[in-house]
Amino acid sequence: MGGYQPVRNGRPAGAPRLADRTPTSTARPRQRPNRKYEQRTGPSLMVVGGLLVAALLVATVLIVTMGTGGTPDDLPATTVVPTAAPTVTDAAAPVAGAGIAAIHTFDPDGDGEERDDLAALAIDGNPETAWSTVCYANEYLGGKQGVGLVLDLGGASSGVLTIDIASAPYQVRVYSTSAATAPTTFGAWGNPVDSFAGAEPQVATAVVSDATYVLVSFVQLGTDAGCSNNPYRGSLREITFG
Repeated sequence: MGGYQPVRNGRPAGAPRLADRTPTSTARPRQRPNRKYEQRTGPSLMVVGGLLVAALLVATVLIVTMGTGGTPDDLPATTVVPTAAPTVTDAAAPVAGAGIAAIHTFDPDGDGEERDDLAALAIDGNPETAWSTVCYANEYLGGKQGVGLVLDLGGASSGVLTIDIASAPYQVRVYSTSAATAPTTFGAWGNPVDSFAGAEPQVATAVVSDATYVLVSFVQLGTDAGCSNNPYRGSLREITFG
């Protein structure tokens, strides 16, 4: 038939297509995880909120304190319990054992000592303690010239010797020397610089000049209830020098 061409079934006319030769993948396609199951690594909202609240409270306290002028004078008063302080009576009063470097007993007519273990009690500053002689059967020490205490002044010194005599009746003599060593006999001490006697205990004072050693000696002893067979004993509470 003139000029008529029939339509053919199949691929439409046009540029030829190449076959797709890409190999088919056997792996399953990856899926994106649901966001509600994702693990969160950032700080919790509760923690952050707590920190913000704490910071706000601190800032508020600082502002209030600075605004009210919190000086030490504004702080509440506290009660302070004072410690016991020594009572001051007289600034010129000598302290315990003042000016006395050492002390020992003196008994030249006996065994050479007279309760040396108690000698330090005469300069310990405690009027409740005392140095005492041993107990004697006779108030005049059985014929001894005397017994007492030797005070080492630590060098040539002048001052007032104060003696608290605790026994009575009594007779006490005071000697002094400027020798380099303490005498060991009454003859080496020479004449007493002062003496005291009384029927009642008392505090006696003696002036000592340029002395290195001083001897305080009992010549007469008083009765003492603490002695049994031998009822006589002499006692000195405190001796000071200054």
